[in-house]
Order: sequence, then C-alpha cells, then structure tokens
Amino acid sequence: MKKRISVSTVGVLILLSMLLTFQITFDFVERQYEGKIPEQVHAPSRFTKLEELDELIRQHYCGDFDGNHAEIGGLSGYLSSLGDPYAKYMTAKEYKDYLSLSERVSVGIGCRYTYNAQSGETVLFQVFPGSPAEIGGFLPGDILYRIDGQSVSEMGFYQAVDALSGEIGTTVSVTVKRKIGAQLREMELSAVRDVVSEPSVSLEMLSDGILYVRFFEFCDTTFREFNEVFSLLPVGEVRAAIFDVRNCFGESIESLHGILDLFLPNELYFRIQKSDGSLTEYSGTSGELSVPFSVLINAETKGVPELFAAVLSEVGKAELIGDTTYGKGTLQTAFEMSDGAVVLLSDRLMILPSGSVFHRSGLTPFLKCTLIPENLYLATKEEDNQFQTALTSVLNHISKQQSAVS
Repeated sequence: MKKRISVSTVGVLILLSMLLTFQITFDFVERQYEGKIPEQVHAPSRFTKLEELDELIRQHYCGDFDGNHAEIGGLSGYLSSLGDPYAKYMTAKEYKDYLSLSERVSVGIGCRYTYNAQSGETVLFQVFPGSPAEIGGFLPGDILYRIDGQSVSEMGFYQAVDALSGEIGTTVSVTVKRKIGAQLREMELSAVRDVVSEPSVSLEMLSDGILYVRFFEFCDTTFREFNEVFSLLPVGEVRAAIFDVRNCFGESIESLHGILDLFLPNELYFRIQKSDGSLTEYSGTSGELSVPFSVLINAETKGVPELFAAVLSEVGKAELIGDTTYGKGTLQTAFEMSDGAVVLLSDRLMILPSGSVFHRSGLTPFLKCTLIPENLYLATKEEDNQFQTALTSVLNHISKQQSAVS
C-alpha cells in the first residue's frame, strides 16, 4: 500500500526546494561576479604586448632601429587588419603630398599620354582645349620621339612625361612622329609651359544626334566642367547618349548627383549609408532627357563612376556594355589625428534604389564585350569594339522609337 503525503509536508518540501535553488543560484552568480572583478580591474592594456615587444627590441635588437618608422608600420598594420584596401595611415607630410598629387592643376603643356607596350612608344592621346600643346600644334596620336634633343625611348615613359613639365614661361621643343596617310613623318613642335588644368570629362556630339561623354574622373569640378559644355549643346537634337566610364575613378557624390539630374526622372537615385547606419537620399529635381542610354564600363571603372553606371542602369534603363567593374562601393573620409597625421577610412556605403550594393562584386554588363585593342587610349572609335557595340545599341533603340511613332 502506498503511503500518502500530507498537504503540509508537500508545502514544506516545495519551500525547501525553492530555498536551495535560490542559494545555488546566488552562489554561482557571486562566484562569476567575483571572478570577473580582477579581470576588469586589472585588465591589461590592449597594447601591452606591443609595448613589451617594443621594449624587447630596444634592449636586445642588434641591428638599426628607427622608432618612428616602427610606429608608422604598427599603425599601418593595425589598419590593414580591417581588411579595407582603402584604409591608409599618412603622416602630415605624406598627406600634404597626397593632396598636391590629387590636384588637377599643374605646369606643363596640357596633354594626356599613354605607353604603347608593343612598340615601346609614348603616345599623346588627348590635347586639352586652349592648352600650350593645342597652340603648339600637337595632335592626339602624336608619338613623342625626342624632347629637347633627348631620345624618349632612352628616357622612358615617366621621365619623358616629367620632362614636359617645368617652369612657367619656359619653352620645350619636341620631335613627334605623326601618321600622315600611310607614312610616319617626323615633325618639330614646341610649346611654352604654363599652368594647365586637366579636364575630368569631355563631351562630343557625333552624327545622328549621339552625345558621347567620356569621363576621366568624378571630382569636385566635374559637374561644372560638364555643364559648361552641355548647356551650350542643342539638347533638343540629342537622340541618344553614350557615357564612357572606362578606366574612370573618383569620389565626388555632388558632381555625380548634378549630372544624373540632367538626364533622369524625378525619383530616388541612390542612398549613402554612414557607419552609424544613417541614410542620406539623393533624388532627381529637374526632370529628364528621355533618350536611350548606353554606358561603357570595364575592370578599372571604380567607385563613384560605378554608382553612376548602376543608377543609369536601374533608373534610366541604360545598357551597360563592356566588362565587370572593379567593385568599390565605399567612400572614404580623411580623419586628422592629434599630431597632424591622417587616417583614411571607409565610412560610407553606396546603395542603389533597389537596395542592392556593388561593393566587392562590381557591376555585370548587360552586353559583355571585351576590348580587342590592348590599350584603350590607342584605339580610335572605329577600332574600339566596345564603343561600336554601344553605338549600334543606341542606334537600334532610335530606330525602334521611330518605327513606333510612325
């Protein structure tokens, strides 16, 4: 026969069980808390190992030791641990040099050059409007042969380009080889060095009402440069546009927004997300130029130019033509430290209207078309198969529009 337990006995057992549970829990929490106090109070600095290593090196290293160099190396290494290829530590002097290199104003003759790897020649591929080079009669396609009597092939590409720079008002004499008909002829030219501003964009009206826009960089002056020329064009005659952002880079969101606003409808273009999660939206305000678009891209389309192509594709239904882009979907800010040094950090992410991002993945072209000439800058429009594909595309769209109207 089973013994029955009284209600009072059950109550006592439950009470004892609750007290035991409370005591066990209290003891466990107390031990955990007590165990953490020494760890928090006596926690070593996260840099103790670095300090220890520094002391060991200073005491025992038998080679030459430069503490400043080691410090810079340590800071650079700390940044490299982020896995951000755009994070960079610069001393105050390095940052000053960095800013001067990024300026688009220099003293020279006003050209862009490229190197022909097959022939070993330095070739001029762009002459800036109104520059000393244009005044001196230089033309795109000219091969630099001698500069002030020195052989360019012996000087090398970078030394030759440097030789064209110099003091304002000085004259440089250049022997070029120019293709005239089927022959290369030597020509003696000269230019007076002056302050020149490198254009970041060029615009050209082609036949059939095709606007061809070639971007070299998206910088603070790009929208102003663009608008100065665009405002003078017969916009009503533009039937299609080809935007070329191959080998293009840049960081100017303001220039990007201004140019997009001339071509796209009044809707959301993109968002910029800060490291704290806050979002800034950029939308259209002035209306659209409703014509077919094509955008030429390649593996060196990097940063804001990628955003430009992506927005034109999503909002403007442009066809992307060429190769997959670089995949730089972040923006950087320079943060100054107490000693004047600067840390460049990725602190913003570019987001498309659909919510997608292209950071690391890049943009995939609608029409994949790899450039046949090895050097983009040496190809004429007729030789540039990517350009020809874009031209065919927009002409087909124009033809369809005309058929629909008729």
